[in-house]
Amino acid sequence: MDDIYHAVLAIDEPELVTTSNVPQFSKLEAAFQIPGLLNALQDVQTFEALGIYLDYEMDKKATANKKYGENHAKLATLLDLVEISSSHTMQVSETCFGNLFCMLSDDEKMRVAARLAFRIPVVQRVLIDAASGEVCIADYLKPFSESTKKRRLPNVRSLLNLIGSCTGEADVKLIASLRNVRGLQWD
Repeated sequence: MDDIYHAVLAIDEPELVTTSNVPQFSKLEAAFQIPGLLNALQDVQTFEALGIYLDYEMDKKATANKKYGENHAKLATLLDLVEISSSHTMQVSETCFGNLFCMLSDDEKMRVAARLAFRIPVVQRVLIDAASGEVCIADYLKPFSESTKKRRLPNVRSLLNLIGSCTGEADVKLIASLRNVRGLQWD
């Protein structure tokens, strides 16, 4: 994965970190299920429908289902596994890459997702700065409200841990940078 990391380090101006591109999710794997779900249903889905399919509980409120579906669909969009379009409601649809992704084994999905996580601006910024020294993920979320920081911090940590869990002996520079990120638990 050092090859991807070198490409990230070469980015002149990484995208600005905003609340719209820092994911919030409950289970990373739920985002990986969305392409297969859309493929099986052969139709676009609303956030609420996705929430029901991904985490059905009889007593769960419609707003909770919608939020669950929305959060995981947005993560899947950041990974380029699905796309979200709006007409009168937000709808999640397949991408060609998402179709290919759902054909992979669970282990392959994790390895591919780790590589795709490099596309997320906050991941890029953390890793670029970690190449030079120790960093704290919370510093990249400073403009956010305290409640947003509290919800998003574990998610950024999860994405970086995912990347770390997919490194190999040859990923010397990436491993060194990940070790400069305080609070990671992948090695």
